[in-house]
Amino acid sequence: MTLSPELMRAARLSGLPGVTLETACERFGVTKGALQGARKQLGEVWLRPSREDLVLAILTDYATSTDGLLPDNLTTIASYVDFVEKDGCTPAEVRGVLERLVAQNIIEMSDERWQLVESWPFVSPAA
Repeated sequence: MTLSPELMRAARLSGLPGVTLETACERFGVTKGALQGARKQLGEVWLRPSREDLVLAILTDYATSTDGLLPDNLTTIASYVDFVEKDGCTPAEVRGVLERLVAQNIIEMSDERWQLVESWPFVSPAA
């Protein structure tokens, strides 16, 4: 079965820690049954969030914002990534993720602001 972009984005969002199926359904206008079917079809490996997903989750407030102020300190984002991945993520590594996202034309950044260029969550597994 072919899955719509909205359903795939809802599935990716629902793979993030702390995001319920209900939240993902509301955010993308899909039914819980369709989302559960999509998650099953896509599989655990596809649903596992990438480091880019984790950084973007915090930056976009779990896909509720498409632009905003860059945090003065990237420690909060690094702490979240470390909490999920248990890998000692640092603010410098978060800065590296943001720079890769800019290079891939997924976000734009100025000194104080960021803006999504590409819809997130992505409909493919990793940025």
